[in-house]
Amino acid sequence: KSMAAEGKYYLYNGMRFYFQKKLFFKSLHCDYVHVESKEGMTQYQRAMDALFCGDASGTSRMLVSTIGLVTSVLSFAIYSGILSSLHPAVVILLVVMSVANLILYRYAQNYEHGKKDKVAGLNQKLNYVEYTARDISYAKDIRLYKMSDWFLDVRSKLTGEYAKLQNQIRNRFFIVTCINVLTRSLQDGIAYAYLIYCVLSNRIDVNEFVLY
Repeated sequence: KSMAAEGKYYLYNGMRFYFQKKLFFKSLHCDYVHVESKEGMTQYQRAMDALFCGDASGTSRMLVSTIGLVTSVLSFAIYSGILSSLHPAVVILLVVMSVANLILYRYAQNYEHGKKDKVAGLNQKLNYVEYTARDISYAKDIRLYKMSDWFLDVRSKLTGEYAKLQNQIRNRFFIVTCINVLTRSLQDGIAYAYLIYCVLSNRIDVNEFVLY
């Protein structure tokens, strides 16, 4: 791996470990009623989900999104400055389509955010079932009462619900991504069609066409 990649993961992991430690110590000082309540456990699981997902963790995605936002804003400013010298309508077209894509993406994000409690609840139940099944102190009771099949059935149902919920969320992002690809293709097609028109009408030369 390159030094940049190593540095990136060092930063990502450092942030995750810092907030994981903060979360753990915060849970030790919370009131019992909050820690053991359904709402409290759901909130704690949501915090765990945001920190224990590797590169998909909230802290990692926050850094990537921030860098991407700054890069996109700078690129858009430079690109718009060049194109505005050609025709302001081209810049307006870029802005309108970018805003439309942003609205669609926010729709998918809002849907995902609205399902976070349900996702956290399923994760919490799955973790409990798997932890209990692995606990040696329960091994005798599990064999005595023949509960192994029951554990597997409960885990299978929870996994199915979790997969179904994740598919619903991912499908919305997939649809938004497909629309985004189509709008970007349309945007580039209109831009290049206008540039070709400008070349044919001698409004710009070939060198300027390459620049744009």
